[in-house]
Amino acid sequence: MRSTRVPLALLATVVCATMLHAAAPPRTLAQECRLLGAGPLASARLARLPAGMLLRAGSVTVTAQDVDGEIAKASADVRAQLERSRLFALELLAVKRLLAVEAEQWAKATKRELQETETARVQAYLGSVAAGVTVTDADLPRFFVENKDAFGGESFEQLRPRLTRYVLRQKREEAQQQYVNTLSERVGTEVAETWVRTQYRHLIDNPVDRARLSRRPSLVDFGAEGCIACETMAPILTLLGDELKGKANVLFVDVRKEQVLGSRFGVRTIPLQVFFDRNGKEVFRHVGVFPEARIRAKLSELGGG
Repeated sequence: MRSTRVPLALLATVVCATMLHAAAPPRTLAQECRLLGAGPLASARLARLPAGMLLRAGSVTVTAQDVDGEIAKASADVRAQLERSRLFALELLAVKRLLAVEAEQWAKATKRELQETETARVQAYLGSVAAGVTVTDADLPRFFVENKDAFGGESFEQLRPRLTRYVLRQKREEAQQQYVNTLSERVGTEVAETWVRTQYRHLIDNPVDRARLSRRPSLVDFGAEGCIACETMAPILTLLGDELKGKANVLFVDVRKEQVLGSRFGVRTIPLQVFFDRNGKEVFRHVGVFPEARIRAKLSELGGG
């Protein structure tokens, strides 16, 4: 029998390549599902988990049965939306459980009363995260100028007290959300890779994500029927949608009908305009009535003018 000898240099190359492949870190949820962005599970690693388990993070686990149970609690219309957005339902449930663990640890460390409800404890915990957030001298004038059309002619001085409360609340909510978005960084998190890939395809089957995948800049206006400021935006959106067809996407989403989609994109106040670049990445958002000229300028800046 003739033996075949593999050249030593080639063998070393093969071994090295095999070792590098084996040492490569697992992909994260953000790398696998790029349209999800920098959410709470962005740093979660794709892994092969035990049958039925969808997420594992420290002492916290979430199963397919858990997600089914959460979806079943929703109203009929929202339930139908969550059925198509199970990956988002998993995120909501994971965030709820992970924050509950962190809030309890914080309460014990700060000797806080543990008899309060879990919801109250989590709210207090997140409140402590944003306790140092303040309104600067530049915040109020900037917000006033950007939303002047929505104030009905009232002066800056007349509005100052209300603006202060509103901008402070907005900044604190943003600080809390940024903190929540680092959850999977703080707690090593794994998600079931096969399930994630399947559910991601269902999750992005909606008008907003289809626009983000179009390789064109996109403006999504989140609002609702009966909202006066939203109705002010309507003719602007119609005009720009017709004029920029083929160059940019201009969409309206009624968040009272599409509650899950609104929640996914963090809509708290309407109207909210969210701009995405050609790669589907969010680059800018604005709350309130946004003048046509400024929308044109922003879309032009993104290459959609």
